[in-house]
Amino acid sequence: MIRRPTAALLASLALLSATACESITRSDPPTQARVVAEVTTEEPLELIVSTNFEVVLDELTGNLNPGFRNADTVRLTSDYDETYALNAEDSKLFVHLGNDRGGESPVRLRVFLDGEQEYDASATLGNGGFLEYLFRFNQPTIAR
Repeated sequence: MIRRPTAALLASLALLSATACESITRSDPPTQARVVAEVTTEEPLELIVSTNFEVVLDELTGNLNPGFRNADTVRLTSDYDETYALNAEDSKLFVHLGNDRGGESPVRLRVFLDGEQEYDASATLGNGGFLEYLFRFNQPTIAR
């Protein structure tokens, strides 16, 4: 019998393996990331970007989540375009665009690593809705 946290971990690993191919096949770590959010909303959306975090397993849900050492948190009501330097020895990036205020907001989130688009997602985010991208060099990439 598989215990619930173990089953959830296996499900997370299956998701990771399905989305991981590109990040594992890179030969050199990227040195910069560009985050572009296209947002048109009256209610602010929350954008969190971090290049300094550890990935931890939530044993209750089985999800892999970032444990931030530091992060930029911005409230957006309009477009956002920012470039971040990545540490060449520990190249990683976490981006979360979420709606925690209610209403519905159409958004598009794109992430570029060294100029190459790695993530492009569009959605209409209702209350609690989000888009996320987590990249770690030579590790599975999580995009949800």
